[in-house]
Amino acid sequence: MVHLSCHGTQDLAAPARGRLALAGGPLHARDLWRPAGTTAALAVLSACDTVRGGAALPDEALTLGTAFQLAGFRHVIGALWAISDTLTVQLCEDLYAALAVPGGLDPERAASALHHAVRQVRAALPDLPELWAGYAHVGP
Repeated sequence: MVHLSCHGTQDLAAPARGRLALAGGPLHARDLWRPAGTTAALAVLSACDTVRGGAALPDEALTLGTAFQLAGFRHVIGALWAISDTLTVQLCEDLYAALAVPGGLDPERAASALHHAVRQVRAALPDLPELWAGYAHVGP
């Protein structure tokens, strides 16, 4: 499992140039096209625009989220647009609480755990969908 909490940017003209801003330099979607040869369970991308498509094709399948899947991650959680740092902290606390099982975390529960976490935030801020509706799960 991996959790990346950083800045994310989608290049709307060229989605392969979407990137995460890491301390060692940018990690582009195209950098993840080299599958690692092993499968990983879950990537949580706490960054803006990590599952956002392109401008010419809004339903563009190439995103940072799908690039993580190509690299071997079965489940990926990301954002469709700019997200609130403060709100994401609470959402991730709820997410990991919903993933918890005796002895660790169950990544196969990623979609339902995200649904639960988003519903918690939605209940607190029902009139602000721009703050809670942008989170998405990519995977089975």
